[in-house]
Amino acid sequence: MTRTRLYVLVSAAAVAASAACHRAPTFADTDLVTVADFANATGDAMFDESLRQVVINQLQQSPYFVIVPDQRIQRTLRSLRRSPNEPVVEILAREVCQKLGARATVNGGIAKAGEAFTITLDAVDCATGASIGKAQTSASKKEDVIAKVGDATTELRKALGEPADSLKKYDVPAVNALTKSIDALRPYAMGNKIRATSGDEGAIPFFERAGQLDAEFAQAWSKLGVAASNTGHVEDARRAAKRAFDLPERATTFDRAYNTWNHAARVTRDTAAVRGALDQLIKTYPRDFAARNNSGVYHTGHGEFEAALEDYRQAALRGPDEPVPVINIAYTLLFLGRRDEAYTEIAQYLKTRPDPGVAVTRWVSAEEAHDPRANEFRNAVQTMTPPAQVLGAQSAIAVWRGRLAEFAKLQTDLRGQLKASKNDDAMAAVWVNERMVRAVLERGPAIETLKSALKQSKSAVSVAQGAAVLGSIGDIAAAETFAAAVQSEAANAQAVFIPATVAQAYVRASRGEAKQAAADLDALLAEFPQTLEINYHLGRVREMAGDLNGAAAAYRTVIATLPVIGLNANVTSVRMHLGNVLTKQGDVAGARTQFTALVEQWKDADTQFALLKELKALVK
Repeated sequence: MTRTRLYVLVSAAAVAASAACHRAPTFADTDLVTVADFANATGDAMFDESLRQVVINQLQQSPYFVIVPDQRIQRTLRSLRRSPNEPVVEILAREVCQKLGARATVNGGIAKAGEAFTITLDAVDCATGASIGKAQTSASKKEDVIAKVGDATTELRKALGEPADSLKKYDVPAVNALTKSIDALRPYAMGNKIRATSGDEGAIPFFERAGQLDAEFAQAWSKLGVAASNTGHVEDARRAAKRAFDLPERATTFDRAYNTWNHAARVTRDTAAVRGALDQLIKTYPRDFAARNNSGVYHTGHGEFEAALEDYRQAALRGPDEPVPVINIAYTLLFLGRRDEAYTEIAQYLKTRPDPGVAVTRWVSAEEAHDPRANEFRNAVQTMTPPAQVLGAQSAIAVWRGRLAEFAKLQTDLRGQLKASKNDDAMAAVWVNERMVRAVLERGPAIETLKSALKQSKSAVSVAQGAAVLGSIGDIAAAETFAAAVQSEAANAQAVFIPATVAQAYVRASRGEAKQAAADLDALLAEFPQTLEINYHLGRVREMAGDLNGAAAAYRTVIATLPVIGLNANVTSVRMHLGNVLTKQGDVAGARTQFTALVEQWKDADTQFALLKELKALVK
């Protein structure tokens, strides 16, 4: 992303464009374009950050270009040891561009002459520094600047060789695609800057302010919806997604496509509509890596791992150096049982990004599969992960193996670690979680102990999770009570909303509405496809509804995705549920395969482990 100063005077109404060497370059599918910060020589801070957003939006609506996301530019700045707030212009802009391996960078400038403004755009070849396309125009007053920057960007697209039919089809004017108000554009631009440098939470007030200044600023509502969703504000995300979707005339084709997908996922929660929107996005914008990655997430959530893997690979091709598709590829290889390939991908990933979560996932997957490399992976985790996180993973493995005495000791050690670090909230959550585990695996008095703990808990997240646990083990009255207790918090806290919805699905199924409960969970999965453990509850509820094929498919998805779900108590007996479904279907051999896997899973279990006794009765 670069930008150089180009101040060329032209008449107020005209826009001029040129292509270097009188020959428009052709952009390949994987060629990247960065957009530099504007060189603002007007002295008016309103133009800082703002005009760059116009260029990005106008280029992004074209299927012909792939724009480097701001988050990736920020990662590059960190690798160059530069400040995230340093303007990316001139020499730094080209350095960032080269580091990214981009084809071209678009530099912009604005200057003031009297009451008029001169606007210039220059696309520069990242490798050579030569100009490969220019556009220039002027605006007679401040209120016209947004429109004129948009016009100049259209001319630059033409100079860079975008075909005429594409230019005609994808050319929503900037004042329609964004806003006419420079006052509203400024907080929108600041929100995007903060998202890239500091995260979503801090950006929310800026997107809200942009929407207040221009109620029809569709992209401000869209970005607000994304930021709210990423921070768990469920209802705020839905309201913003609906506002953006309801303003199709105020968005480019690109933005409308994303708004349609987001609306289908968050507002209507219609799985078929989500799939259709993603397909349309990929068809219209085949170079966009995010659409491919989101399609992969959809397929993963539905257990369609081969299709997911292809999408993630395509996303990685279109977004080189983007970490998300790379790690999604590794996880999907795990889901497909191709552990050697997955571990190779993860090893390469960890060399450049020492991510404790990824390292723990690799270790847990090896433990679940009895892979001899488990000790090696555990040692790697211990070099990069806080002791409390290691103890948490060890506790989950002990539960998975049916070793509850070991689990109890590890939990004591974990609480000690948290107490020493004065993390009282985490210590309280661990205390409640231990009671959830025992309720699932021991039943009887342990259920009453859990309910007592939930009554004392001050955490809405723990109460919602407890409600889901109680629903899954058949204490419907308690599940309903505790889910109702956190209903107000669920509206704007994803970590509360998801387990509370699961609990309510069990309540609904208990009333003879199992098909409707399954539909509720399908909708939840459409909205949160990355939350793979929903499939366990979906399997249980489908089984209640008599949908044995659907239940078996959901249980198989859980088994495949255990490395990411984690070896938590709630899914410890998933193979037993699958075996029972297969028995009902007459697949005795398939059921025995599942039961045999459980025998191996619990070969070192405590002698009093209740589920082991239940298993032995099934395999007689």
